[in-house]
Amino acid sequence: MKYSLLILFFLSMISIGNSQEAKSFFTLKGSYSMPVGDYAAYDLEKGCFTTEGISLGAEGAWYVYKNIGFGADITYSLHSVDAIGIANKKMEDAILLNQLYVRSDPYKMMTTLVGFYYSINVINRLTIEPKLLGGMMFGKSPWQLFEQELYLLGESYYKITSSKARSFAFKAGVSFKYELSSCLALSLFADYSQSDLSYGFYSSSGDLSYKDRKTAYFDFGVGLVLLF
Repeated sequence: MKYSLLILFFLSMISIGNSQEAKSFFTLKGSYSMPVGDYAAYDLEKGCFTTEGISLGAEGAWYVYKNIGFGADITYSLHSVDAIGIANKKMEDAILLNQLYVRSDPYKMMTTLVGFYYSINVINRLTIEPKLLGGMMFGKSPWQLFEQELYLLGESYYKITSSKARSFAFKAGVSFKYELSSCLALSLFADYSQSDLSYGFYSSSGDLSYKDRKTAYFDFGVGLVLLF
């Protein structure tokens, strides 16, 4: 259903576009990044306990025919982890656990995507640009340290090492671009990125197991645009 809505959204954008030829561009951008769904869930089985982070990236598109363009996007994202939230959740179900302290690195994501752009001129200097991209997401799970105190057993600790994963990803977004001059513009944008990543972990016995993590987040930010 949600993919059908995305397609209808882009078709509606195309239907109201005009025939003015769009300018190709290159953008440097930064954004506030907000995890959603399982990626942000406080769930020990499928959640990641992530909180807000930042994304930095670059993108560019070449308009090959009037308002229709092809482009690429590279974005690096960091999402911090609520270590206190993990500790509290583990304490809820642990009968012999008196205390638990958790330290965690952030989740790290990189997307490399290509796809379609469309430009809609609203007024003289303002354009709207929806996009739909596909490619790869590369993820790195956090290194985590768990310091615990068990009833009648005393203090102990264990750690979870980081793991890398990659999978197909897609990104849908829209930007509002205002031209400051013939070669420079400022953009405000909103992007949604999603992928299904599977991280591999080795146990103390040497067995390899996987943890599947559906990764999804919104980016809301600004970009400095070079027009050509």
